[in-house]
Amino acid sequence: MEHTVERFGNPLPQPGTLLAVFITGDESEGAIEPIKRIFARGLADRSFAGRGGERVVFTTQEMGTVCFYGVDPTVMTLHDIRDLVHDAITEADKHTLGQVTFAPLPQPSRATPAYVYQQALVQSELSTYRFDHYRRIRAYSPVTRINWYTPALRDTDIHHAVKIAGAIRTARDLINEPPNILTPLEMVRRARRIAEEQDLRVTLRSTGNLIGFGGITAVSRGSKNAPFVMVLSYEPTSWEHRVALVGKGITFDSGGLSLKSTEGMLPMKNDMAGAASILALMQVIRDIAPPFAVDAILMLADNKTGADALELGSVIRPY
Repeated sequence: MEHTVERFGNPLPQPGTLLAVFITGDESEGAIEPIKRIFARGLADRSFAGRGGERVVFTTQEMGTVCFYGVDPTVMTLHDIRDLVHDAITEADKHTLGQVTFAPLPQPSRATPAYVYQQALVQSELSTYRFDHYRRIRAYSPVTRINWYTPALRDTDIHHAVKIAGAIRTARDLINEPPNILTPLEMVRRARRIAEEQDLRVTLRSTGNLIGFGGITAVSRGSKNAPFVMVLSYEPTSWEHRVALVGKGITFDSGGLSLKSTEGMLPMKNDMAGAASILALMQVIRDIAPPFAVDAILMLADNKTGADALELGSVIRPY
C-alpha cells in the first residue's frame, strides 16, 4: 500500500478515486467547502444535513466516487474513526477503485491529530487484509494507494503505522492458518524468523527438556506433535526492569478425551491467538523500543485424542 500526504490544499474528486468527506454540519469546514458547493444540490435532494451517522454516496464518470459522512466530533471515538476509514475503503472495493483520498478527518476530543491519523492509517492497511493463501484465485483488494490531507502526518508516523499494521497482519495470518499447517513446530519456525529479524535472543525447550512444565506436557500427550516452550528476549542497551508476556499457543484443541462437538471444535485452531499476539508484538519491538527488557513466552502444543491422551481426573505437577 502506498501512502501520500498533502499538507496543504483542498481535496477534490477525480476519476478512479473514492473521496471520503466528513461533515460536522455546525461550522465551516474550510478545506472541504469547494466539494460541498459542487454537490450542494445533490446533498439537498437527499436531505443530507451532516448529522452523525448520515452517509451519502455519489458516483460519476467525471469525478469518480464521493462519499459524504455526517459526524459529531463531540462524541466521536478512535473506534469511530477506524470504522469510517474501513467503510470508505470497502466502498472503494465495491467500485473497483485503486485510490482512496481522505479529506481532513474529524478529531476526537481526547486524541492528538497525529495519533488519530496513525490509527486511521493502520486501519487503512488492515481494511485491505485478505487471508486467501490457499485459494487458486486470490481476492486482492483493488485499493493500492491512500491519499491523506493533513499536516499532522510525518514520514516517521507513516513508517511506524505501517509496521504496526504489518504486525497485526502477522497475528491474523497465524490465527487464520489451518491447524494441519500451523503445528507447534511451525510456530517455532516462524517465531525464529521474527527473532532473527529483530535480533532477539531465543531460548527453546522441547520434549526431554520440559521438566517443571507438567501442564503443557500433559496436554500434548495425545498428539504426535511435540510441545515447545519458546522465549524471545528483547533487551535495550540499558534497562532496570523486565516484563514477561505469556501467550497461550495451543494450535488445535480437540478437547482430548473430553472431545468437543464439531461446532465447538472448528474454531479451536484459534486457541493459539494469545501466542500469535505476543509474537506479533515482538515483530515490532525494535520499532516500539521500550526502555525495559521484554520476555515473550510462547507455550506451544496441541491437544488431541490418542493412546496416551490425558485421562480425566489425573493428577499432574504443573511445575
